[in-house]
Amino acid sequence: MIAGVYIHYPACLVKCPYCDFASGPIPGRTGFNNARYAGLILRELESRRHELRGRLISVYFGGGTPSLWGADPVGRVLNGVRTAFPDQAAALEVTLEVNPATVEGGAGFRSYREAGVNRVSIGVQTTSARLLQSLERAHTVEDGLATFQAAREAGFDNISLDLIFGLPGQSRGQVERDVRNLLALQPDHLSIYSLIVEPGTRFGALHKAGKLHPAEAEAAAAMFMDIHRLMTAAGYEHYEISNFARPGKRAVHNTLYWTGGAYLGLGNSAHSFEPAPEGPGGVRRANLRGIERYLTAMENGASALEMEETIAGAAAQTEFLMTRLRMAGGLPLDEYARFFGGLEAGRVRRAATRWVDSGYAEWAGGRLRLTPSGLFLCDEVVVALMPGG
Repeated sequence: MIAGVYIHYPACLVKCPYCDFASGPIPGRTGFNNARYAGLILRELESRRHELRGRLISVYFGGGTPSLWGADPVGRVLNGVRTAFPDQAAALEVTLEVNPATVEGGAGFRSYREAGVNRVSIGVQTTSARLLQSLERAHTVEDGLATFQAAREAGFDNISLDLIFGLPGQSRGQVERDVRNLLALQPDHLSIYSLIVEPGTRFGALHKAGKLHPAEAEAAAAMFMDIHRLMTAAGYEHYEISNFARPGKRAVHNTLYWTGGAYLGLGNSAHSFEPAPEGPGGVRRANLRGIERYLTAMENGASALEMEETIAGAAAQTEFLMTRLRMAGGLPLDEYARFFGGLEAGRVRRAATRWVDSGYAEWAGGRLRLTPSGLFLCDEVVVALMPGG
C-alpha cells in the first residue's frame, strides 16, 4: 500500500471570498505562531502515526498559505515525518502550496528547497488584473509571473500553477488568454478549476442575494472544452478532471485521493483516510476545524479528531465510481465486479449506455471512460450510475 501525509497550515494574508477552507488571517488571541504550530503538528504526528500503514510516497503542505510558514518550521515538520515513516520512497514528492509574493524571491525558494520541498503549487488564479481584483487576491498579475520565475531560478523542476474559470464577468477569450499566458511559462503541471460558489462564503452570500453571477453551465462547459483543447495541443496529459501534466509530472499526492490510497492529515480541519485491508472503502477521519479548538486540544494532550466514519456498502460503491471516473483511465469494470458483484457490474454497464450513446463516455479495454465533454458532467454521470440511481 502507498501512503501520503497532508499537513494543513491555516494562516493567510486575507480570506478569499470564494474559499470555504479552514483558513484566513489568524487573530492574535489564538496565540498562534509558526514555531508553536509546528511543534503541535509534530505532537499530533507522534500520537497518530500508527494510523498510517504503507510506503510513504508524498508529503503535502496545504492551506491556507503554507508559504507563510517559513522554511525552518516546514523543514522541522518534514524531518519529523521522515523520521516517523522510515519506509518511504526514494523520490518522495514534497509539495508546498505558494501564494504569489509570499516567498522572498529566489533566496526564499532556495531555503524551501534546502528544507526538503521539491514541488511547489502556485495559486495564480487568473492573469486578468480586473478579475484578480474581483477575487480580492493579495497579489498582482506581475507577482504571479515573478513568483513562478523565482521558483524556477531556484532550481524547482516540478512547478504547478492554479487557474480558476467560470468567474463572474469572465469571457471565453479571457480564459483562453489565461491558459496561453501560463503555458508560455512552460509549467510542469496545471490545475484548472471551475468556480464553485460555496455556502458560507462571501461569494455564497452574494450569489444568494442575486448580486453575483458566475458563468452559466453552458458557458462554463464551453470554457472547459477550450481549456482541454489548448492544454492537450500543448502536449499536456488531461489525466483528471481539473488537472493537466507534462509526461511524468502527475501530482503524486493528489492521485492518492483519486485512487483510494492511504493518507494521514495533520493540523486543524485536516482529513485522513485509512483504506480497508481488502477491497474499497475504509475509515475517514477529520480534525477539529477551528484553529483555537485544535490548538487547545493539542496543548492539553487531547485528541484533535472531530469526525470518524466508516465508508462501506453503497457509500464505498459511490466513492469508487466517483474517484475512478474522475481519472483519464476510467472505471475498470472487472475490478468493480470483483468488489461489488457481477450483478452490480451489469447494472452499471446498462446504466452507462445512454452516456456512451450521447458521446459523454466510451468503453475502452473493459473500462468506462468519460470523454472530455463527459468529464465536465462527471458528478451527473456518477449519480446516474450509483446504486439506486
